[in-house]
Amino acid sequence: MRRSLLALVVLALAAGCQYEPLDKDLNQPTLGDAVLSRDIVVTGSSYLLYYVNDNGDFGNFLCTIEQEVEGWASDELNDETCVGCGPTYTLGLKTVDSDCEHGAGATADVAFTPLDFFDRGDDESFWNWLDENGAVEFMNTTWYPRGPTGWEARMGVFDGEWASEPDQDGGSRTCDGEYCAESRYWYGTEDWYGKWWLDLDIDLSGS
Repeated sequence: MRRSLLALVVLALAAGCQYEPLDKDLNQPTLGDAVLSRDIVVTGSSYLLYYVNDNGDFGNFLCTIEQEVEGWASDELNDETCVGCGPTYTLGLKTVDSDCEHGAGATADVAFTPLDFFDRGDDESFWNWLDENGAVEFMNTTWYPRGPTGWEARMGVFDGEWASEPDQDGGSRTCDGEYCAESRYWYGTEDWYGKWWLDLDIDLSGS
């Protein structure tokens, strides 16, 4: 009797080992697989443009990274480190088109900030750029082309179109979303200069 039971257990274990491993695409987690349930309220696109740093000057155009954006409200991130922040969101960034050898960020936190919050004397160049291009808000971020960082007001938010389009590579891109955000400066390393654009829609109908 014991031998019969042992044989059945061995057969059951052997049968359980016959399944093929999942393909990489089937086994790759997505935002929907996250442990925490997130209501996706932000959709849109992200664009990163890079130029060669030619001894402190802009050299040849390097590449463009286009990313799909999905995001959720992250009110818990609006703390004392996010100065002047209003509505706050976490963005998931998935690269859909790139001719770059280096990658881009996978997530970024962003927060809208009213224009009247900051002292206009803090950064005259930033304010002149916002005024000349009809910005409606600041945008604080925890990411920029150099990588993750602390909260800082780096972007202007414009209604209907960016201050400048991310088409220096000869392409043609326009902002079709409700919120058109663009970093004020080209951020550099020893090798390149990079700039960031966002084209976003935010659906708060379910909140």
